[in-house]
Amino acid sequence: MQRMIIRQNSATAEDIASHLRACDDEFVRSLEHRVEIAAYADKIARLAHCIEGWRDEHLVGLVAAYFNVQTRIAFITNVSVLAEAQGVGSGGILLEQCIAKMQILGAIEIRLEVEESNQVARCFYQKHAFIQSGISGNILQMIRHCETRT
Repeated sequence: MQRMIIRQNSATAEDIASHLRACDDEFVRSLEHRVEIAAYADKIARLAHCIEGWRDEHLVGLVAAYFNVQTRIAFITNVSVLAEAQGVGSGGILLEQCIAKMQILGAIEIRLEVEESNQVARCFYQKHAFIQSGISGNILQMIRHCETRT
């Protein structure tokens, strides 16, 4: 199997939409039932900082985050890895690259949301220093405080 190549902000909205559709079965609750994938992919391509895992010119992993310059708070809107690329640390590599990018931009904290029932994802985020900060219905809010540079 070819190694994953990491790129930033190179995926088109079409690349992202295709990737999200291919990953839809991996989500606890189908993404397609929560958002209109083409519109969501377009928003990610236009507004998010994307850390992308590519193999054979196919997008196999994506971590996308929005960064608010005024508040210095980042929000990870998507973490997805195709089933064929799971189990070898791809998601962790992409997430850590995203965290590093947000810290370079000046983030003081990084937030994300996860289904309360998704124990695998919760453990994954906890492994990467995210802690629970709240709950709304069945959605947990998690946060990671960033090191501040002096």
